[in-house]
Amino acid sequence: MQDTPDTLLKEIQNGSDESFSLLAKQYAPLVAGMVSSFHASGGGARDELLQEAKSALLKAALTYDSSQKAVSFGLYAKICIRNALISHRRKVLRRTRQDI
Repeated sequence: MQDTPDTLLKEIQNGSDESFSLLAKQYAPLVAGMVSSFHASGGGARDELLQEAKSALLKAALTYDSSQKAVSFGLYAKICIRNALISHRRKVLRRTRQDI
């Protein structure tokens, strides 16, 4: 099994959990950095943010269209993760406001 992003993405889209694990390891620094940034700004508990980020990475891998070349998978994944973390932060803030 090759570890190139295109190969991993095809395998993930065909249902390979092992390929997603490899992709998640490759993108762990990106995920960790984004989670740390959102956690520091009050975006929620680190574990919840990490779960949201991993879920967004999986969704990005499943929905990425590798036939287009305008946006790399790395950028697409970063945007998906960022949007998921922003949504999570909004949810946390709504809960906080309702508790007051």
